Amino acid sequence: MPWLLIVLIFMVGCATNNPPAPASSPPPLALKKLTPEQLAAEARYRAEVHTELAANYYTRRQFDIALEELKVSVGADRTFMPAYNLLGLIHMELGETKLAEQDFRTGLKLAPTNPDVNNNYGWFLCNTNREKDAIPFFLTAAQDPHYATPHKPLTNAGICNLRLGNTSQAEDYFRRALRLAPDDGQVNFNLADLNFGRGNLPQARMHLARVMESPNPTAEALWLAVRLERKMGDRNAEGSYGLKLKKRYPESREAKLLQSGKYE
Repeated sequence: MPWLLIVLIFMVGCATNNPPAPASSPPPLALKKLTPEQLAAEARYRAEVHTELAANYYTRRQFDIALEELKVSVGADRTFMPAYNLLGLIHMELGETKLAEQDFRTGLKLAPTNPDVNNNYGWFLCNTNREKDAIPFFLTAAQDPHYATPHKPLTNAGICNLRLGNTSQAEDYFRRALRLAPDDGQVNFNLADLNFGRGNLPQARMHLARVMESPNPTAEALWLAVRLERKMGDRNAEGSYGLKLKKRYPESREAKLLQSGKYE
């Protein structure tokens, strides 16, 4: 259920000289006590709002402000799993691994099968040298029938297996992801890179062509395209991709490798 951004408007009343209402009059609505259900709903509402705000700041990489919003969110409702999931992502970005792990584990306690927190925690494990531990979390995420992007955890499972040296298992996950999202750039890049490493250049070129349909292919993808076309003998394509790499990512590691002529 999507969260709605809202603006909270606080109305402050002014004191008057009017006499108090008779004892028999019902109390104003604002003074009525809320039921436990209403209090819980209000708390959840505040948690949703502030987590949505935090997500917007997170996408802008304004992590300090996002953390402040999430502090409000968790303070309002300590059972709101998306807040802990986002906290984990932010602390992971900041390199605060202990806090990130604590956040993700809290999220998993609240929603053990939620695909988002399973995928994110799996990626956290994969990037903290616990690749084997990560795979079950990716599979839990991918098996959720309501998950909109099950190809993402499958791709992540493939990447983790590559880091473990399990190329056959990695390819299996990539191909499963490809069946779900044939045009996904990350899936196709990984299959292109895998085939390039095996010397299967036509297959690598086929997958890389799908990656290049993106308006902004990454420096890594452009560098792979340069090396692929060089091996296939297409100097025009090699030069074209090399020019794009130097123009779009002049300070990248890949551009520096191209400049130095280190193709292998």
